[in-house]
Amino acid sequence: MAHHTPALPSARAMLVWAPGMTPLTAFPLGMVKIIPFPIHGALELTAAIGLVLAPWLFGFQRAEAARWFYVVAGVAEAAVLVLTRYRTTPAEAGTTTA
Repeated sequence: MAHHTPALPSARAMLVWAPGMTPLTAFPLGMVKIIPFPIHGALELTAAIGLVLAPWLFGFQRAEAARWFYVVAGVAEAAVLVLTRYRTTPAEAGTTTA
């Protein structure tokens, strides 16, 4: 992807955004717990759609390796959405309601 300048910055942004959001999410692995888990799920949905559409939105759809990287990453993100229950109780999330 190094030769496809629109593809590389968006890949780097995803490398920062995804692991950066996890510690802020209100679920057992979250450390700060400021993002409600259902909101995390909505952001994951947005990311999945954005990843699949990125090659066409940013103009690198003809770069086959970059295009497939984003499409497969978006499909993988969608699989995570299907396999995760984003509606949790405060106890399941590791938070309290006080």
